[in-house]
Amino acid sequence: LFQLVEVGYQFNPFQTGVGNYRLWYRKDNTVENLTAHGVSFDQKLNASVTLFGRYGSADTPLGADDDKFYSAGLQFGGNLVINPDDSWGIGYALSDLGNNGEEKLIEAYYNLGLTEKLALSFHLTHVSENIFGLDTDNYIVPGVRLQASF
Repeated sequence: LFQLVEVGYQFNPFQTGVGNYRLWYRKDNTVENLTAHGVSFDQKLNASVTLFGRYGSADTPLGADDDKFYSAGLQFGGNLVINPDDSWGIGYALSDLGNNGEEKLIEAYYNLGLTEKLALSFHLTHVSENIFGLDTDNYIVPGVRLQASF
C-alpha cells in the first residue's frame, strides 16, 4: 500500500492560456518506507499548442541512488488537426535509474476525439534501454488506447 498526496493550481500566468501546475508526494509502507516526489505542468502557449513537462525522484531499496524521471513535450490541437476534438503530440522521457540503468523514450501520438466522452489514440514510441551499464537495446513500440470518461 502507499499514500499519495497531490496539490494542483490552475491559472494563466503568461496570458497565453490556462496552465495546470502540480506537486505530488508518495510514501509506501514497505520496511524501508520509500518515498517519491515530483512536479508536473501543462501550459497552453496559444489556442493550438500546449507545452508539458514532468520531473520526479524516487527512493530505491537497499540504499541505491534515487531514480530520477524527466519528460517534456508538445501537444497540438485547434486548427492543427483534422477534426476539432483531435490532438497530436510529441514527447521525450528519460528515466535515470539509481542502479546505473537508463531508459529514453521518444513518442508521437494522434488522439481522435470520437465523442464528448470517448477517444481513440494511436501511439508510436522508440525505446532505448541501457540496464546496469551494459549493451543498449532499442525497440519501436506501436500502441492503441481507447479512453472512456464517465
